[in-house]
Amino acid sequence: MAAQNSSRIPELLPLRAERMSTSPFAFYRGTAALMAADLADAPHSGILVASCGDAHVSNFGFYASAERRLMFDLNDFDEAAWAPWEWDVKRLVASIVVGGRASGRSDEVIDTAVLTAVSGYARGIARATELSPTARYFTHFDVASSRTMLDKASQKAIRRAVKQASQSVLVEYGRIPQPTALQEVIDADGEGARVVAMQRILQALSDPFLGHMRNTNADFYVRQFHDMKGSIDVEDLDDGPFITYGQACAATIARAHSQSLTATEVAGYIGNGRALGQALLEWARAYAAVSLADYEAFRASL
Repeated sequence: MAAQNSSRIPELLPLRAERMSTSPFAFYRGTAALMAADLADAPHSGILVASCGDAHVSNFGFYASAERRLMFDLNDFDEAAWAPWEWDVKRLVASIVVGGRASGRSDEVIDTAVLTAVSGYARGIARATELSPTARYFTHFDVASSRTMLDKASQKAIRRAVKQASQSVLVEYGRIPQPTALQEVIDADGEGARVVAMQRILQALSDPFLGHMRNTNADFYVRQFHDMKGSIDVEDLDDGPFITYGQACAATIARAHSQSLTATEVAGYIGNGRALGQALLEWARAYAAVSLADYEAFRASL
């Protein structure tokens, strides 16, 4: 975390620390690098896909397409790069456990939410591989199918618009070598170009004003400030919508991963997802305990 802070805007570091110290869930959301470092030292499938890198439940939300349709999709690509497919799924299911506990939910609800999410990912990736690459590319999620969630909780506007881009934690801490084509983009135009390129792969319909720039000090990517953007506060959802929302996030990740040529390998690897669900449930519980210990150490260091 100290290494990451060395490249961040110094004036904003106290605010970041204050926000991360408010709860174990807030801390988890800000520690993608810690998780990438943990995952780097553990076994993985070796099947790489274009990955979000920070696919926790609060990094999904609503935005307007160029046609002015309200969409639901991943909305944070700071850490996007190539990585094992299960890293995004692990980041998601651990966030369901941490977020569920932070909002006082029962173990039964949290377990159901995790198993439902993993099942949703397995079904989503299996269905996607039955489609042509063109059909997969044009699959998207509009809010007509999730209007209930929008009415309940999409009340806060996203406040950040021009944002600094640093090296992905999947590379810096996860130590995953990147494809030559992507590295050439980064070398030529900076990390902002990586964020934009990966966002256009992973997101079904991207911001029409999405762009990137670099100056002598830093790389940046550019997006709209306000344009029908909104997010869901999972801690405010009732148990039923909480479970449904986790499933929607998992289906969205499956759609994003299906853009990679290795998607059929992923589908074959996980099968119907039942064994995967139980394994990831046990893993998510254990990782939530690790994250809680990290949170307590973080608060003690302030």
